[in-house]
This record gives sequence, structure tokens and C-alpha cells, in this order.
Amino acid sequence: MKKKIILILSVIIFFIRFALTSFAEITVVSVKGQAKYKTGRQWIDLKPGLKLPEGVKISTGVKSGAVLNVNGSSVTISQMSMLKIEENNLSRTESNTTIGLKRGGLRARVSRVKTLKTSFKISTPIATSSVRGTEQEVFYGPGTGMLIKVLEGEILGENMNGLRRFLRGKLTFRQDNGKPSPDNIAGGLIDETKGGLIGNLTDEEKQYLLLLSDFIPSSPDQGGIGDIPSPYGTGNVTVSPVFP
Repeated sequence: MKKKIILILSVIIFFIRFALTSFAEITVVSVKGQAKYKTGRQWIDLKPGLKLPEGVKISTGVKSGAVLNVNGSSVTISQMSMLKIEENNLSRTESNTTIGLKRGGLRARVSRVKTLKTSFKISTPIATSSVRGTEQEVFYGPGTGMLIKVLEGEILGENMNGLRRFLRGKLTFRQDNGKPSPDNIAGGLIDETKGGLIGNLTDEEKQYLLLLSDFIPSSPDQGGIGDIPSPYGTGNVTVSPVFP
């Protein structure tokens, strides 16, 4: 009788644990324009209500985007972005999510449950952002590097050399390709005092330029647009963005 009770309890505990881990879920909340996902060889249109598996790849076009619910956290994917949900699991004690951002940008608002140890990471080829119960924007381009902006709470940015920066308020984390360390975390505040063309652009135009404007000088005093870097030196440039 005692063995039977132990067996029944073991079965109950197993199913409770299974039920808790099965809560890990990626759901498409909304879609704008052209947004697709890929789990095998074929790219398929994203649609609201879809349940996506761990390991899914997502791509968005110009003036397009999507919003995901990842275990209760909100992930807004910007235009011209490509990412992969590298890891997504949820147990009764832990919530772990890792998003690999190949290019583009996203905004993550991470929900935190006090009883769960929460880990939410956004990684690029050059650095990683760790979020715990906060909100951030992350942008990455092969030519422009990685930019992390804190919208609420505190962020930990870490490059591939293990150099860490804790961010809050208006501090930013910027890691350029080929550089051993990130830029000054107060760079965003410095740029605000300079003004320049970037202050007159819409958020959509700024995202577009972060991906496609490697040729633009980094200093507003040199005809540039804020902190967008250039590997080609300095000079005076006139920019007239044209969007499809």
C-alpha cells in the first residue's frame, strides 16, 4: 500500500512538472506588413494567434513588424529585422529565454514573477543584453554594431570580451564591430546636447538609418546624424532619406 501511494505521488509530481514546463509559449499577438517565420526550409507568413516553437526564425520587411508574447513578456520586432528564438523554457522555478538578433531591432518588455528566477537575453554576434523585469530596445547591424537603450529598469550589457556595463535611465550600451570595448555609456546623453539632423527624424527613419547608413560620419559637427558610426572616416555629407 505504501509503495502504491509513493508511486501515485511520483506520477502526480511528474505531471505537475510537465504542466508547468508546458506553459513555455511563444504566441504571435499582431503583425504589420510583411513578416514571416521559418522552422524548417520554408518561410511562412506570420499571423496573429499562431503558436511558435523554440528555435523559430522570424524576419520582417520594410515598414513591417510583429509583436510576440513570450511566456508573458512582450517582444516587438522592428522593420527589416531577423532573429531566432534560441531558447525558451519555463519551469516552476525558472524562466529562460534567449533571442539571437542577426540584424535589425526589437523592444522587449520582460514580465517578472517573484517566485521565478527570470533570465531574458538578447544576443548578437558581438554582445549580449540581459534583462530582468524591465524594458529595453536593442538594435544590431553588421556595419553599425549593437546599441542597447534602457526604457525602464536596469540592463546588463556584456561584449564578447567579458566587459560589462550596467545601464539605467538614459544610459546606452554601444558596441561597434571590431572594437575591444563598448563606447561611453553616457554617449546617448552627449548626443542629446548636440542636436543635429537625428533630432528631426522619426523613430522609423532612425531605425532604417541604423541599418543602412554605414557611410554617414558619426559626429553631427561633421555632417553626421548623432551616434551612428562610420568605418570610412569623416567628411561633409548631405543625406536625403527616401523610403518605399
